[in-house]
Amino acid sequence: MAKYVDLPISRRLLSQAGQRGLPAVVAQLRASYYLARLSTGDRLPPVRELAKQLKVSPTTALELYRELEVEGFVVGRERSGVFLRTAGREKDRARREAALFKAVSTTASKLSLQGLRPAEFATCLLRYTGFRPREDFRIGFLGYSESLEAIRTHLDERLRFKLPIVSIPLNGWPGDARRLLARDPSIRCLFCSFLFSTRAAALAHEFDLPLILLRQAPLTALGLDPPAAGRRHIIVRDRDCAGGLRRLVCSLAKQRDVGSVCTAVLEEGACDRCGRLDQIGAVGIRIAALDEEDRLAEFERDSDTFFAPPTSFDRVKLRYGRSKRVVRLAVELSDETVEGLLFHYLFSGTERRAKGRAAADSSAELLSSRVASETNLSTPPDRWRV
Repeated sequence: MAKYVDLPISRRLLSQAGQRGLPAVVAQLRASYYLARLSTGDRLPPVRELAKQLKVSPTTALELYRELEVEGFVVGRERSGVFLRTAGREKDRARREAALFKAVSTTASKLSLQGLRPAEFATCLLRYTGFRPREDFRIGFLGYSESLEAIRTHLDERLRFKLPIVSIPLNGWPGDARRLLARDPSIRCLFCSFLFSTRAAALAHEFDLPLILLRQAPLTALGLDPPAAGRRHIIVRDRDCAGGLRRLVCSLAKQRDVGSVCTAVLEEGACDRCGRLDQIGAVGIRIAALDEEDRLAEFERDSDTFFAPPTSFDRVKLRYGRSKRVVRLAVELSDETVEGLLFHYLFSGTERRAKGRAAADSSAELLSSRVASETNLSTPPDRWRV
């Protein structure tokens, strides 16, 4: 049996969180998942080991796992242990392709028994490969416009077609977002980064939508780790994105260094009541937008090397290329995040289910879940709720 992974949960975290114990643990798991330090399919500590780590009773540790399982974060397997929900990827290419063939053929057989002709199933697969894009399916993204642009660029490079991702308004929250989702039934999946996971979870719960949490590729996640010495100066294009990244780095640093949950991931406006963000440069990462001249002046005095994502690299290079070294920051999603987006693009039904309205699951969703259980392939994590 493979050794379990270390969980970023401490007794101090739970005692500090008080009544928000479970959301605090969820926030820690999301942060580690976002930074590629935990991966779906990882085996978590046994109940007794977790109880020893947290200095609680085995009953309390078991209850924590049960709550996390209800929230959709973990899955228990008889005689194997507890795992982060798996996206069903095999490491070995041959085994993965064999499992994929078995899943597709099994699904086709079951669809045929229900009266779906092979040509109709082929049409569904063509939608997946991009030859016939779906007009009834869009993915709503909660995040900044510059982040969405970077994500689209990365997905366009990886895929043979464009995934239909649209921006969910952050201004006028939450009314504008609710109105958009109520008005546009084609948005049937939500996608967000760690910073907006609490907001997105509330929307997903209200509209009964699957929610995919962005997980960075390991190389991209390293860009948010403090350097061993000195500071890393990152320049982005838009001011709102710069402010969001500063909040993100501050939140992650607090969870890493202090071992406590940052309320910014639990409460709206928490950063406005906390002075820690003003001293975030001390953790080794400083972030500025191209129009924040005061910050850029400090950068110019402090460093000879600047880092920039693809969305701002050309402009930063044009401005500083002769006097500073400009390094491109990788912006890539993990394989399982891309696979999760594709999974929902392929298998989501034709009607969105709203809370309070009874509707049957689409046959594709139902059959895909059955195929998953019969072929040992599980669906991607689609209920990251708080």
